[in-house]
Amino acid sequence: MAALEEEGAYAAQRAEIAAIKDALRAHSSIGKIYDAGEKITGAKWDPKDTAAEVDLEAPRHSRYFLLIYPARLASSVLFEAGYALGMGKPSVYVARKAEALPYLMQELNNLSRNYPQVRIWECDDTAAIVERIRQTGSRMFTAEAPPPDC
Repeated sequence: MAALEEEGAYAAQRAEIAAIKDALRAHSSIGKIYDAGEKITGAKWDPKDTAAEVDLEAPRHSRYFLLIYPARLASSVLFEAGYALGMGKPSVYVARKAEALPYLMQELNNLSRNYPQVRIWECDDTAAIVERIRQTGSRMFTAEAPPPDC
């Protein structure tokens, strides 16, 4: 979030994340969602040490990890994705194109299953992400989920 330079871009992203969270609550078995940007207003970020402690504690206590990566950004969410991967959390990475993800993340869903289940969804916009969540429901983090079709 801090990687977004314009206040308007941040507000737009927050609206998109709210729609995705609503879809998760409505169509999956996910009840509690940790969203690092939920309580941030304007440019009032937590101090770096506080943000790191809170943002790294959340994946430790989470069942799943969902990465929404709308554009190439130098964002802490990439570090958090690696952290969740290292802990073996089933994960979904959403990007417009897999090639927008960092190089080592682009094929994680095609590697041997010695790694946690990672699914990469290529979705053009928030409406496509919401529809994909509706289609897969509680199976979105499992091998039984149908192949992505955003």
